[in-house]
Amino acid sequence: MQITLTGPAGTVAQTTALTPAQKAVYQDVSVPPPTRVTAFDPT
Repeated sequence: MQITLTGPAGTVAQTTALTPAQKAVYQDVSVPPPTRVTAFDPT
């Protein structure tokens, strides 16, 4: 899930922490998991 937070200092988008089952899927298919912070736009 992706969450976007916006405030007077700007906007940041981040993914929620992966569950153990989700981590296992990424490992099984040899794909790196998404980064925690996916966008950052200071104002």
